[in-house]
Amino acid sequence: MEKRVAGLIAVVIVMFSGYFVYGKMADDTYEGMAIIPEENEDIPLYKGLVPNRNTYTIKGDHREDIYKYYLKELPVNGWILDDAALDDNDWRGFRSTWIKNKFDGELHLSVSYNEHGNETEVIFDKTPRHTSTEWVKEVPGMVCIYENPDDRNCRKINNPESIKRIVHLLNSSLDWNEAIGLREKMSLLMIGDLKVEVHYESDKEVYFRSHKGIKIMKPELEF
Repeated sequence: MEKRVAGLIAVVIVMFSGYFVYGKMADDTYEGMAIIPEENEDIPLYKGLVPNRNTYTIKGDHREDIYKYYLKELPVNGWILDDAALDDNDWRGFRSTWIKNKFDGELHLSVSYNEHGNETEVIFDKTPRHTSTEWVKEVPGMVCIYENPDDRNCRKINNPESIKRIVHLLNSSLDWNEAIGLREKMSLLMIGDLKVEVHYESDKEVYFRSHKGIKIMKPELEF
């Protein structure tokens, strides 16, 4: 009886080990992928593509076929092409960005050819979709910059081109819906009737805050 029990336990252990190894292999297969086509009915997978951690690969050069395939199949599944670019005139590859109603973010698809391995590599990625709300609709005649919030006098910017650049930087900065990261310095901008706090520090992202909300911008030396 004890031998039968021991044998049963051994079988269970072997089965469990097998499932563990299979699960680990499955996890490794898709490791690093932000989005997995096989788990999304509206993202078709080109026949022959094999997942390998953060990429899909297929032997041979299939760039043009894959390019045509997704330009046809993604719109059929409700996707709208938001942006696309060929890497070079010699067809090294292409990149495209797709959006869809009720899809939380953007779908990025990039395809390239690895000559050394003689295989086509495809990457699917999902990123948040950023927007840039226009805070300033009309360019004012002057912008006031208070280096410190407590300053009584401001540095006046009267040059039209400089004012246009400041307005463009502000309007094109990305809307931010999270808390502002701590920064060492804060200045104030008066653009017409709009009061804007500028939170900045060395090479870190710059935050703009006003009654219209919060924006974030990569550091600009000229700014």
